[in-house]
Amino acid sequence: MVQRTAPARKLVPLAAQTSAKLTLMYVHISARQTCVQQAQRTAEHIEAAVTDPQRLVDAIRCAHLAFMAGLTEALSGSAGIGAFKDKLAGEHLKFLRGERADMPSEHTLHFAELFEWAQDPDRMEWGAIPFTEDEKQAAAELDGLRGLIDHPKPTHWSVEPGQLVKVLGFVPKLLEKCVAAAFHHYVDGDGETVQVAAARMSAGLSRVSRPSLADQG
Repeated sequence: MVQRTAPARKLVPLAAQTSAKLTLMYVHISARQTCVQQAQRTAEHIEAAVTDPQRLVDAIRCAHLAFMAGLTEALSGSAGIGAFKDKLAGEHLKFLRGERADMPSEHTLHFAELFEWAQDPDRMEWGAIPFTEDEKQAAAELDGLRGLIDHPKPTHWSVEPGQLVKVLGFVPKLLEKCVAAAFHHYVDGDGETVQVAAARMSAGLSRVSRPSLADQG
């Protein structure tokens, strides 16, 4: 059975959530956990791409999901509604105030909107994320590549590994900025886990760019 809970503001205290008993009873899904876990998966795929460049495709998918989750977490704010369009956010406020009995939809913004709003100080409770022009371009390319993968086309695309490596090279910094924007949400070492994953990505990408004879077998 899938048990849907209200947003984090309605959940049981964190100490209770992380107890051994609850950990065994449930599989937890949240933007924060998705960011952390997919950052780790991205690092794993990049490391495997040293001998199997096709794994860069998987790295793109995981990196996009990690970044989108990181943007969602950063935008969420203390009320947990910052990643919703304004009208839907208003419905969630009614729910929180007891003015609406049923929990509204949790349809979040599309990637481009999340990315734009994360740079808007009026939208970010704890400060806008200052992405550079190169990072903005890389984010757009990451989204485009992910679209080719997650929305299969009837055409065949051949992409040079170097192009994927270049885009993925920006991912560590993109994720670190998302985590920094909501650092107090990344508890129990999650922030450090993303940092370690980011370092693994950078190290792995340097090997994919310049594979050694040992890597090639």
